[in-house]
Amino acid sequence: MDLRDARAFVPGMIEVLEKRGWLKFAERPGQVNETWTWKFYANVAVLSQEAVLITIRRVYIFIAPKNINKLLELAAQDPVYYVKTLALSNGECRIWAADILYPKEGEPPKFGNCRIKKSTFTLEAKNWVNCVLARLKPSKNDDDIPLHRAILTAAIMEGWPIEVDQVVTAEIRDAFPKVSKSMHFPWVLIELMKKFKVRRLEDRWVQGPRNR
Repeated sequence: MDLRDARAFVPGMIEVLEKRGWLKFAERPGQVNETWTWKFYANVAVLSQEAVLITIRRVYIFIAPKNINKLLELAAQDPVYYVKTLALSNGECRIWAADILYPKEGEPPKFGNCRIKKSTFTLEAKNWVNCVLARLKPSKNDDDIPLHRAILTAAIMEGWPIEVDQVVTAEIRDAFPKVSKSMHFPWVLIELMKKFKVRRLEDRWVQGPRNR
């Protein structure tokens, strides 16, 4: 998915990405170093919550938000409103997010098991949640949206500051090593390996996921 394609559907979306400094990862990934990616996630999967260091080919790599920020050339943010919203009860979060993601008139929001149905989102909300699912909180399920992804989407639409480095690092550490075999964040991992000068050797390169 090339997020720049959204220009034809949501006027101003590219301008918002540019203002936030997110254009660096708006393009569809090209070639992915499959070997690096599998080695990376295999190491991250066994990290404790406190650990921040893994070793790949005798090179130490720090899994820290500040490294992600540097790679993406992003400035530090103060996500106070986003963090406060996450601290609300599920019921309060759903009401707040639905007010932003759904049309003011028409079919009422659909909820279930801490998820929100995407089918009746506004067109703008559908495009922004696709952005979140493709780049910030990757998921193959793009119909039933978990509440935490819906909140992030609504916060972006509200123009709230978002710490991309914190979001990406949390997803890398907590979600995918335990439950997914997909190669998420290939664009980040390649740059991270280059930054720490990990040797390539006889690595396998494959085409990047179309929607990641």
